[in-house]
Amino acid sequence: MENKPIVLHLGDAIKYNHAFYNDEFLARFNVIQATETDREGFIEALKSKKYGDFSALLRLHFQTGGFMGQWDSELISLLPKVYESSLLPVRDSTRPTLTSLASTKFGMPTAQGPQMRQFLIPRWSAIALHPTHLLTSLNKHTQDLIDAKALSLMKSGSRIVNTARGRILNEDALIHVLEIGHISAAALDVHYNKPQVSPKLASMDNVTLTTHIGESILN
Repeated sequence: MENKPIVLHLGDAIKYNHAFYNDEFLARFNVIQATETDREGFIEALKSKKYGDFSALLRLHFQTGGFMGQWDSELISLLPKVYESSLLPVRDSTRPTLTSLASTKFGMPTAQGPQMRQFLIPRWSAIALHPTHLLTSLNKHTQDLIDAKALSLMKSGSRIVNTARGRILNEDALIHVLEIGHISAAALDVHYNKPQVSPKLASMDNVTLTTHIGESILN
């Protein structure tokens, strides 16, 4: 039998794109539903490796699957070793956090290891980077996270929006895929070398640049 990567499903069942989930996602991943209802039980499950060395966590939205409480250092330290070489855990200046590189194909997967990244990115037609939704703040784990390789994996004609941190998205790689037409458009509210804005990006008709001061506008 094929040894498929394990995805640990937290909370409610999927809501959208059942055909994609059943025909493609389940063909690539072994999805296991977590049965715990509180933090203590979940911690014990992680300690005992009840769900094995899972490669990803699937949580559809913030109103479900939150029984474990805050994803802090206590929980993150119990994750399988695969996360040490993937995008997780991500640590910012104040606390360890669990980040997400998410697809909205059938809800909102919360976190993923390297196999999930390779599976999801080619299926995206857009990426929206946001500090409280898709990615955490800039740190050594997230700098250049969306690089030339990640952009090349996206569908041709995709769009990308970055309102998180400028250095999460490699601008040189972005310029290249915009020039060759692989990415059709970009909107950047944050910039790689802030406060300087890339002259090349500013000159492109399919790029929108703003100044990351939405909280200061009057209307």
